[in-house]
Amino acid sequence: MKFIKKFIVSAVCLVSMCGCEMRTDIIPQYNLSNSQTEQEYAEISAETVCQGMQEQLSVENFDAYFDMRIDSEMIKDGVALFKNKNPDFFWLNGYTIVTDNKSTKIKFNILNNYSPDEIRTMHDELIAAADNITALAQNYESSYEKILFVHDYIINNTDYDFAGADSGQNGIWGTSYGCIVNGHAVCQGYSEAFLMIMNNLGIECGVCAGDSDRGRHAWNYVCLDGKYYWLDITWDDPESDENEEGNLEHKYFLIDDEMLFRTRTLDENQIFIPKCNSLDDNYFVRNNCFMDYYSADETGEKMLEYAENHEISIMFPSYGVYNEAVYSLFEDGDIWSALSYVGEFSEIKYSTDDIMYVITITF
Repeated sequence: MKFIKKFIVSAVCLVSMCGCEMRTDIIPQYNLSNSQTEQEYAEISAETVCQGMQEQLSVENFDAYFDMRIDSEMIKDGVALFKNKNPDFFWLNGYTIVTDNKSTKIKFNILNNYSPDEIRTMHDELIAAADNITALAQNYESSYEKILFVHDYIINNTDYDFAGADSGQNGIWGTSYGCIVNGHAVCQGYSEAFLMIMNNLGIECGVCAGDSDRGRHAWNYVCLDGKYYWLDITWDDPESDENEEGNLEHKYFLIDDEMLFRTRTLDENQIFIPKCNSLDDNYFVRNNCFMDYYSADETGEKMLEYAENHEISIMFPSYGVYNEAVYSLFEDGDIWSALSYVGEFSEIKYSTDDIMYVITITF
């Protein structure tokens, strides 16, 4: 029998985002022989493919070999699972599959053609940075506080990389290294850095991707006290939107499906899609800033609670309730009644978010 090889070339960037833009381009199978006879693919799970990569890939070895013929879609799932478990492997930048009737080799491309010595040094830097953030997070008792700390830390110490976002190329800005070592990243870098630290903390977490109002995008989910929540660190960083100014936000911190899907759709080919239907640990709920219905008196009471901060953000459950609050406060003049709870104030400013149904009042 004639020996036959197949080459499947994939420019998949491991769910990497350049400018929050998914770059996935799989070139179909190319046969080197016209006389090929179709062979059976091995029955193997993405978890097994991932495990094989775990055992073989390192800062020096960029290939994974399997003594069986594996379907390219299963390899794609296995690679995605590997990246979800190993966000510190920042140098992986696509792969080529070489397969014959009895074996499969996955040859990974290296970001920026880094040498093994460069990768080793950079990996050590990444591990040290992640360990430092993990140690700081461990100072907090609850998982909620740890998640909140890491969310805020990443935003406070990372600049959104507009140059990388606009480059149309994969770069270090789309990795955990770019985020927590260089301090410059796009959404994939934010998400992978957060995932890496959650893995260190033993908190279940993952990265998902899809189409958003701002283009291709990546974000996280976490499991807290047995319930799943979404969070989008990039969009809570006002620097990620050139039209926004101000401090870090928590509008996308531990939100449910309904809130998330106001602004995006989720790619169906995710390894895992959680069902996020709880707001028990949502930031606004936890901080008594979620109003199920509008009331000028209750708004005033909440403003009094946050009088020392001279600012409060209040979230509403629906556009109807939110719109009632906006109109009543700033068109009908209820804001003056609410401010009577606070006492003296120098000036009043406010902003509204018609998507997340949040009113921010500075007084």
